[in-house]
Amino acid sequence: MRPTLPSAFRGFFAALGLVAGCTRHPDIPTLPPAPPLPAAPDIELGTMQAECDAMIAALETKLVCPNAEEDERAGDRATIERWRDVDFPALVKSKPDEPSQRAIALACHRATASVAAAAERCKNGKRPRNEL
Repeated sequence: MRPTLPSAFRGFFAALGLVAGCTRHPDIPTLPPAPPLPAAPDIELGTMQAECDAMIAALETKLVCPNAEEDERAGDRATIERWRDVDFPALVKSKPDEPSQRAIALACHRATASVAAAAERCKNGKRPRNEL
């Protein structure tokens, strides 16, 4: 059995290590704080209808990509069909208030950017395969 220090000594040495590690060398000047980062600019959103139509248009653009695989196209077609036939009509029928419409427009705006990036990737060649 190896010898151990009593708990009082362990606590003392831990506190001594903290104090020794937190001291500042007097020759090293401290740096002033950096200027605050600017806030992200506000996104100019259109109406809920316009932003969500832009998302569908981006999906339709991605559909015509020559490098897209058939299962990817089928998923995009299903998304477009469901959005036009089920989701958006139900959304309009529920008559969301103004803050909710803004949140939905923001979600569609972000989805549009994501789909546009996927379409750009698709234009640049086939998707890489992970072969493990």
